[in-house]
Amino acid sequence: MIRHENKTGWAVYWVICGLLALLADLGMCMPAKTNESDVFEKYTYRSNYSDSELFQSTYTEKHLDLLRNETRNLFYYGFNQYMKYGYPYDEVKPISCIPHRRNRRNYRETTRNDVLGNFTLTLLDNLDTFVIMGDQQGFEEAVDKVRRLFTKFDIDSTVQVFETNIRILGGLLSAHLYAVDPRKGHCIKGYDGFLLRLAYDLGKRLVIAFDNNIDDPAKFNDDIPVIIPFPRTNLLKGPSYVPSQLQAEQCTSGVTSFVVEFSLLSRLTGDHIFEDISRYTFLRIWHMRTGHDLIPMTIRTNKFMFTDSLTGVGASIDSFYEYALKYAILFDDEEFFRIWASSYRALLINSQNSEGFFPNVNVKSGLELSEWIDALGGFFPGLQALSGDIPNAILSHRIYLKLWNYYGAIPERWNHNAERSEPLFEYLKRPYRNGDLLDGFDEETTNEFLLKNSVALEWYPLRPEFVESTYYLYQATKDPLYLRIGEAFLQRFRSEFIAPCGFGGVLDVRTGTRQDRMESFVLGETLKYLYLLFDAGNALHGSQSASSNTIFSTEAHPLWYDQELVRMYSGPVFRLKKDDRDLYRGKKHYISDRVGNMNRLRGIFSPITSSQYAERLEKAFVQLKRHFYGNVENSWQELYVTDKVRKLLLGRKLGNMTVGERIFVHANLHKKLASFSERSEYYSEDGWWTNKVPKQLTDQYIVDPDYLGLAKCTASKSREQHFLVSPIFSDDTSFYRSDLMHQLSLRRPPYLPNSANPELELDFAFYDRFVQGKPICLAPSNTTVFGAVMEEPTNENRGTRIVKLSNKQDRSTAGIYIDDLSSFRAVFEKQKPGDLNSFGEYVHFEEADRNTVNKTSMEALRILKINGYHVGKNENVWVNSNSSGINVAKGLSYNNEGIVEINRIPVINMRAISK
Repeated sequence: MIRHENKTGWAVYWVICGLLALLADLGMCMPAKTNESDVFEKYTYRSNYSDSELFQSTYTEKHLDLLRNETRNLFYYGFNQYMKYGYPYDEVKPISCIPHRRNRRNYRETTRNDVLGNFTLTLLDNLDTFVIMGDQQGFEEAVDKVRRLFTKFDIDSTVQVFETNIRILGGLLSAHLYAVDPRKGHCIKGYDGFLLRLAYDLGKRLVIAFDNNIDDPAKFNDDIPVIIPFPRTNLLKGPSYVPSQLQAEQCTSGVTSFVVEFSLLSRLTGDHIFEDISRYTFLRIWHMRTGHDLIPMTIRTNKFMFTDSLTGVGASIDSFYEYALKYAILFDDEEFFRIWASSYRALLINSQNSEGFFPNVNVKSGLELSEWIDALGGFFPGLQALSGDIPNAILSHRIYLKLWNYYGAIPERWNHNAERSEPLFEYLKRPYRNGDLLDGFDEETTNEFLLKNSVALEWYPLRPEFVESTYYLYQATKDPLYLRIGEAFLQRFRSEFIAPCGFGGVLDVRTGTRQDRMESFVLGETLKYLYLLFDAGNALHGSQSASSNTIFSTEAHPLWYDQELVRMYSGPVFRLKKDDRDLYRGKKHYISDRVGNMNRLRGIFSPITSSQYAERLEKAFVQLKRHFYGNVENSWQELYVTDKVRKLLLGRKLGNMTVGERIFVHANLHKKLASFSERSEYYSEDGWWTNKVPKQLTDQYIVDPDYLGLAKCTASKSREQHFLVSPIFSDDTSFYRSDLMHQLSLRRPPYLPNSANPELELDFAFYDRFVQGKPICLAPSNTTVFGAVMEEPTNENRGTRIVKLSNKQDRSTAGIYIDDLSSFRAVFEKQKPGDLNSFGEYVHFEEADRNTVNKTSMEALRILKINGYHVGKNENVWVNSNSSGINVAKGLSYNNEGIVEINRIPVINMRAISK
């Protein structure tokens, strides 16, 4: 069904709707087949498949095999070129065909030196990739290269601790697990655990970055200290040898994202310092959150304080959310799952906008603070899918799909707010329409200016986040649209991003200038997730089920830990030598003779010998442990004060606490009080959702306290057969809303030809096969959508309590009930008769319903979203009529019909109801 409105005049919708109609008339119109012998060949890569074989959008078992095999071949092309032209250094320059090394002459070049530690990065970051692609021989050969190359990481390189942790330490741990766990089918005969010994050596060198004035750490709330690790360390000399200007600032991800790899290292080695210190730091940072449950992005290292008020889901904070959830899954940890649920709820309430993606906001007010989103935030839809929130994952993924459609890449930062460009067209005296020109300029110049205005940071280094989320969403929905995205990505990857010695990204998405760099994540994440998307039978797909605790680290390294793994270590095959047992207990530093090519990599200019630093490292490591356990009272844990906790503390004469306050208590007391401290937006010891919801609602509706559905998984059940319709695309009335809302910011670079599949979901082969010519193309709404805040929550009052209501007869969602409007955040739509609203319906008010509009202005409001909940077209928001938030002086009241009014304008789907 195609609907349109003559009055709109929005040119872009005429184009889209016309294209849809044209496609529907074309039937099964397939692209012309190329000569089957005309295979793809570029530089030194020769494909086994023609374009017509690979890019046919059928997704049969045979077709997926071709896509998977081509992805695999591209990986080997990139890896073999690295081994030929870059090894044993960290990277290869894909255009220059020379090693990419750290800059020893300029230590300030951190964008280069932070990840290039002269530790053969691309090899170590890709050990498990061979396993995932089913190449046991390649896995064993790569592990053998590591054995011959490394015995320890005594390398004179200053590196970023965060990047080294996720790329190198995570890679070693994942490869070790595959090498020893017979359940995975990739054990290496004769393997003696040396990868774990390497990981332990590296872990020591990284963990001493936490020795940041630990004798006198920062104190807050009851004198409980917080430890902020240095962002960088020298692997040979330690963090104290790093120039102070490189240690001044940290980010939240850089402080909290050790907890997965460090904790697994602790549990595999028996040395608890790694988990204890990283978990402690993670929990203390969470404790420092604002009343909105939001955490800033930037920390001043030496002052132990946040230095900004900005937060979001992208760069500098992304893996905080990721590791809260994944630590909870990996170690079955309820405390970390509550952190994930609370922090995600805060994002849904404060950051998620009306389109479903997450702009950056102020941590104290929750108001939007910047006009850009970044490429790193593209991982978040995958995390939402992993948590089970599929509807919101689909929404937030869509904006990155639109960016790929328009740019053929994901700019590092993209300005989503059109307000920066709108004043340029004020002379038109009407809203901007796609195709309008700047006053006095032609079409080419206008487009060039808007393109530059829309891209905040212009590079695209082949980041994996968009493909990662596409993989997770396909596993959750089995919708062929996500396979189509992967197919289009593969097509562009091998035709545009391939280079003589690997793959190079885009230095400037506005001009198409190429980038002469291939970071390790291109092979280890981007192509890995793309391969998994096409590999229907991969064993790792089962790891995403509710019964598995296997996770992908933030660097896409598969990690798992369970009691069976612990049990196997006591068997004769994996029994450790005495020296190794001492090592794992932290009693002794393991020292081996240097072998292989290490002289080419380690710091030959260092005045300190390897043996001398071995002693210094061990001394620093022991000192860190003594200071941490001696001074930091690691056994104290956070407790949320409920009414029962307050009474119990009073009874023990431990003080009169405030309900809603967060305090720290000793672990022994925490165990006794934790069951009385459960806190969530839907839990209270008095069972308020049954006692306080009005009877006239409970008679008709089923009450669900989890109004955001955070405790439910909405992923579809696995389907045995392909289905022929793409419901996410064809049934979604808002699929093209982003194109309209951001037509000033979504700009196609001129170097991309129109034939470059501008809307990949409308490709003929895919469209006709999976959509069958029946998408809904809505004309743009001409209503006004705006956000509103009613009283900001504090640490003691974190917002109102809400329940979801479902009809008792058909279980369909009927809306939500709000007990108290003391604080809420909402998105409203202002409409008047004749408008076309967000649901594609014309607004009309019958004379009998005049009470639902402002009689003076003939206006009404509709609430679209409230406290993170998206209100459906036929849903209502019921409010307690005695709510303290209903205050005429504040502009909030209700009329004789019970309809809530804001500044005397009725909200047609929000009604006050008495108990």
